[in-house]
Amino acid sequence: MIAVFLLLPLLLGILLVLGGTLAARWFVKTSPTKLAGSLRSGKSFALVLLGVFLLMRGQVMLGGSLVMAGLGGLNTPLGGAGGFGGGAGGFGTRGNTRKRPGQTSTVRTAHLEATLDHDSGEMDALVLSGPHQGRRLSQLGEADVIGLWREFAGERDSRLVVEAYLDRRHPEWREDLERDGDGRSGRSSGSGGGGAMTVEEAYQVLGLQTGAGEAEIRASHRRLMKQMHPDQGGSTYLAARLNEAKDILLKKR
Repeated sequence: MIAVFLLLPLLLGILLVLGGTLAARWFVKTSPTKLAGSLRSGKSFALVLLGVFLLMRGQVMLGGSLVMAGLGGLNTPLGGAGGFGGGAGGFGTRGNTRKRPGQTSTVRTAHLEATLDHDSGEMDALVLSGPHQGRRLSQLGEADVIGLWREFAGERDSRLVVEAYLDRRHPEWREDLERDGDGRSGRSSGSGGGGAMTVEEAYQVLGLQTGAGEAEIRASHRRLMKQMHPDQGGSTYLAARLNEAKDILLKKR
């Protein structure tokens, strides 16, 4: 019994050093985003602080357990891939309902495959036929893009995509054509699609994976429609395609 009491200060010192070392390693290696999340919750830090307090009071077993549990909740390196009690997703991990970075929407016409980046709102299109086949609109000069717009006079959807791109990248293009006396610079009539959209195309238009739930469909549609605001260089054609895609996916459920 006397030996146990003599060893208590040594054990206490070892646990304090270990706890301090693990806390310092976690603080240095944890990303700012994860650190901010842990600081907001405060639960893991509270466990560590309470454990240290109990260790200082001589309650070694309980204090040590709380320190280790708190550090495990902070996903220290000792916890392996998931941290103490983390399992596959880590301790206290919640489902992530926010959009994934790098998502894009795709609209395909007879001559173009247009993409809209969800993060930046940037629009581009791959030319599928003609002299510029295999190149993107962003790789062409304004004159070449306007040339494509003229070529697509007989294919409304492709022409509307080019108009949407020009409205975003060169907002004054119509005025420039009118100033040069080009009588063909009027806006293409209509905003609807040239054919029935398939379910697979609807998922692509909204930038979703096949089988996405109703909440994801509505959230993606709402987010993309904000990017179609006139102040963002919005396109009535793309807005119509987004609405069509949402209606198709919600009706099939």
